[in-house]
Amino acid sequence: MQMLMDEGKNSTLNYIKWLFKHVFHHKILFFSNIIGIILVTYTRLVIPIRIGEILDSIMQPDFSENILLIITILFGMYLLRNFIEYATWMIGHNLGSKTEKSMRSEFFENIQHKPLSFHDQIKTGDLQALATNDLRVVNTMVAHGSFYIYPFVQSAIAVGLQYQSFDYRIVSIILPFLALYIYFVLQYRKKLTPFSKLALSKHADITVTLQNSLNGAHVTQTFCAERVELNKFTQVVKAYRKNWLQENRVQAKFYPLLVIYAAIGTMLIVGCIFIQKGFMTVGDLTAINLLLLTLIQPTEMIFWATKDMIGGFGASERLYSTISSQENEFYQNHLVIKSPEIEGKIQFQNVNFHIPQMGKNRPKFSII
Repeated sequence: MQMLMDEGKNSTLNYIKWLFKHVFHHKILFFSNIIGIILVTYTRLVIPIRIGEILDSIMQPDFSENILLIITILFGMYLLRNFIEYATWMIGHNLGSKTEKSMRSEFFENIQHKPLSFHDQIKTGDLQALATNDLRVVNTMVAHGSFYIYPFVQSAIAVGLQYQSFDYRIVSIILPFLALYIYFVLQYRKKLTPFSKLALSKHADITVTLQNSLNGAHVTQTFCAERVELNKFTQVVKAYRKNWLQENRVQAKFYPLLVIYAAIGTMLIVGCIFIQKGFMTVGDLTAINLLLLTLIQPTEMIFWATKDMIGGFGASERLYSTISSQENEFYQNHLVIKSPEIEGKIQFQNVNFHIPQMGKNRPKFSII
């Protein structure tokens, strides 16, 4: 049992290493994407805090700053955030496309050198699914995977800014909601994992069935037993549909957004009490609720980015297991001795052409 567990861990580590080997072929894009995530998150959090500080300053009787200049600076920060976010999106999609291209090249190169026993065992439709759908899912995961870690980075920075800028009592109110938020995100991922991974194999089954229906020998069989073949295809489609419905049921129960809305409402009520007691200002309450509101958009990204992440790792595992299933047959080119190039010309000497006596049927040759 322990040996089986060790083999499972090793295979998991192997396909993850293989995946990141292709990702790290483009290190500049990868680290640019990570830096972009941090910058977008930071600018997204700084703007609400600055708005809260401005509200507190405006309510002071001795306020003398240029309000138009402050608004212009905030608008400039907002434009900068949008530009960085767009650049991060484009870098992520470029990284995903290049990773897919690199993996596709290795996949095709590897499949071409597989022994005949490999091609006898595997189905053509399964290879088609691996070469098209699975590789595309990996591309989507790499492109959208950065958005899965957005909320976690943003939550950590938000708690740090709140602890640094606001009262510790405010942070103590936010922390339970943050713990619930992370718990529900992890539970959502755990429940969605089996269905997202199974969707890849179900899609491959449909491809296999369609490919078999195009097989010349199978066409004749289909005409002879049309109802049986139709039932087979219907069962495959129903299995895919059933898995898809179960996947959507899990996605419908997405509680992290509910936790954020509950935190905003609780903070609004508690904040009003704190303002009356003099524990916090209107600007602090505004900044805190705006910080919580900024978590809504990245949390909505988790809704579909989680599926992309799970599907991408599942597709990588399927691709890697196919590539490493059997040893390749490489030609031993180093044993072939190439003859040196010979300069000169070929000359025939004492060559006779004998033509048999065939009478009238004797062939006629034109003079060259």
